[in-house]
Amino acid sequence: MEHSALVTGAAGRIGKAFALALAQMGYHIFLHYNTSRAKAEDTRKLIEETGQGCMLMQANFTKEKEVSELIKNCQKKGSIEVLVNNASRFVKSDITNEGATLLDDLFRINFKAPYILTKQFARHCQKGLIINMLDTKINQHQTEHLDYVLTKKSLEDFTYLSARQLGPDIRVNGIAPGLILAPEGESETYLQKKAKDIPLQRSGTLEQLTNTLRFLINNAFVTGEVICVDGGEHLMK
Repeated sequence: MEHSALVTGAAGRIGKAFALALAQMGYHIFLHYNTSRAKAEDTRKLIEETGQGCMLMQANFTKEKEVSELIKNCQKKGSIEVLVNNASRFVKSDITNEGATLLDDLFRINFKAPYILTKQFARHCQKGLIINMLDTKINQHQTEHLDYVLTKKSLEDFTYLSARQLGPDIRVNGIAPGLILAPEGESETYLQKKAKDIPLQRSGTLEQLTNTLRFLINNAFVTGEVICVDGGEHLMK
């Protein structure tokens, strides 16, 4: 395997699009999933149709041991040049929610897993690119997703900190999507309604996200950047 990439949460949605885009760029794909085995198999078939190989890697990100072993398990099959920390959980919550159970759960998946994987990548791969998937909501302070946004804000800060510490051999950047895909259970009408309130007044596409991925891979002089792909939504503070 000359070029390999690990994409977490890649069975469907944005992770699937990134895995396919990387395969089209010539990367062998380590496709991480948790419970969506059937979707992961379908995505693997699409990747193999590009002429690239794909290996499924199962791990439950609520279990630290499984997170810690993921990079090492991939490295047994081939070296990784690109890590995309995409897996996350998206849940509504606000200040009235009792206790911190939800916050603990979201932090394990949305922040602690990328944190551990970044350290493992630095230790075992030593060279390459890490891309953290964030959310344009990190730029806002009024939210219906309090605990989720806290985890993504933390990951944003870690993106900057790790970019500073891991240079020059490892670059670390973030992508903060806006209205690209409707949340599970919502229709396209959801995006159309929300888009009326942002500067470009339209939703984006997966292709626009994968174009950003390609830019970050191809431009070796970019690190410590978070690119908002959100039609200007980050301006609406």
